[in-house]
Amino acid sequence: MARATIKDVAARSGFSTSTVSRALSGKIFVEEETKRKILEAVEELHYRPSMIAKSLKDKKTMTIAVMVPDLNSLFYSTLVDGVEKYASEEGYTVILCNGHGSVKTEKRSMEMLQNRLVDGIICLSVTDEITHISKASKQSGIPVVFINREFPNDMSCIVNDGEYGCHLITKYLLDRGHRRIYGIFGSQDTQISIRRKIGFQKAMEEFGVWREELALMDASRVQTAYEYAKEILSGKEPPTAIVISEEAMVIGVYRAAAEYGLKIPEDLSLIGFDNVYTAEYMQPPLTTCDARISELAEKSVKCLLNQIAGEDIGRERIYLRSGIEERASVRAI
Repeated sequence: MARATIKDVAARSGFSTSTVSRALSGKIFVEEETKRKILEAVEELHYRPSMIAKSLKDKKTMTIAVMVPDLNSLFYSTLVDGVEKYASEEGYTVILCNGHGSVKTEKRSMEMLQNRLVDGIICLSVTDEITHISKASKQSGIPVVFINREFPNDMSCIVNDGEYGCHLITKYLLDRGHRRIYGIFGSQDTQISIRRKIGFQKAMEEFGVWREELALMDASRVQTAYEYAKEILSGKEPPTAIVISEEAMVIGVYRAAAEYGLKIPEDLSLIGFDNVYTAEYMQPPLTTCDARISELAEKSVKCLLNQIAGEDIGRERIYLRSGIEERASVRAI
């Protein structure tokens, strides 16, 4: 059976297609009796309006996209979940684009989104090279809001202050007597990892214990973090504490500690950054810097929807600062 059209509803109800359209829009006054007959025809025919036609008419699809570098990270998957929650509360559907750590894949996603009639994009770019994103946004008129990336242009950015957060958790360890502290960080091609490393370095310098080799970069996978942890735990000066700047890597460090027969926190203190839901279920539960993921998601959705609505808000810069969620993976020495 062919799908009913607005013309079928008009024929069944006895009114013109323009009257049917006005009645169904809910935006223009239509006599109650007229509306009742039209709605009866809609029910009898099981009519459902074409969302594609509606979006072309309204120039609005009620769809936004979220671009993330890699869903293997619990931070990104938790953030996407938050974005979907807040967007759906506003009547929006979310399309997910996973970059798989590839700029080439990210570029393909942007090309697809330009033709997919999305109203806006929330973006966590694979690297800090975003020419393809900003160019596509300007060409298509699709607004983009970046999370945890900050660029000197007219793009809006919602940023958790990673430098502040990593300084905070490193000082937390230093204040508890730790001096042999290593930091394991993500890709040195992204601002988020660079800034967290800077925060770590500043705290270590304040206590006079900084050395460049104490910061291990490019640990974007659990396996890499595991190998880094084994390397430093087997060294001549093994750490008393490790800062793990992305909780996607925590499991690898816990495993390495167990293989070396080290107890946490008796022999080795660990502190993370993100506070994803698995942190409290680690054994022992992980002390961590709370990245305020839910708030990042909420503010990014609000910022993007303001731009979609055409509000002349200019370039937004929103900075969030974290606190420490104390659990059981750190001890004083």
